[in-house]
Amino acid sequence: MDGVYPPAEDTFLLVDTVAGLDRCDLFVEVGCGAGLVTMAGATIARQVIATDISVLAIRNTRHNLREHGLDRHCHLVQCDLLEAFRRPICASVIVFNPPYLPDDEERSTLDHALVGGSTGPETAVRFVRRCAQHLAPGGEAYIVVSSLGGQAAVISAMKEAGLLVDVVATEHLFFEKISILRGRHVGAATETVL
Repeated sequence: MDGVYPPAEDTFLLVDTVAGLDRCDLFVEVGCGAGLVTMAGATIARQVIATDISVLAIRNTRHNLREHGLDRHCHLVQCDLLEAFRRPICASVIVFNPPYLPDDEERSTLDHALVGGSTGPETAVRFVRRCAQHLAPGGEAYIVVSSLGGQAAVISAMKEAGLLVDVVATEHLFFEKISILRGRHVGAATETVL
């Protein structure tokens, strides 16, 4: 669908990561786009919440969930990141494939899904700061990072949010390296395992 980020290598890496997770109570995808990751989450979770800033993405995800018979325990919310949730939602798993490219002079209808800020990681860092308060004790956050978009800033934000950070998947492409970071909600003491 025009205006919706189409599944690409980063999406498939996140889908593979989600497919390897154990069953969970509440799965949340931020920035659901076409809904592929949300559908993967719907196969492992008792309840699913998907958010996106784009109403087109919400419509596309709803359509794809219905087409695959996965919509009965899914709730879709059009909002920026997790801003619609004022109280903690106690999610078992929260995933986000953020826009991570640095801003440039070129403009497209997909800038909201591709450009993460002037240097790239700003949207991901903003997400991490909100994400930790919505994780249940022992909950996990998975976020896609790129060698093109400030991985160190995202790791630093995750540590500051009290998450134990490790890399759970990596794929080398001809122009970048994409990785999935996992942040585990384990309490006040944190360390980074890389």
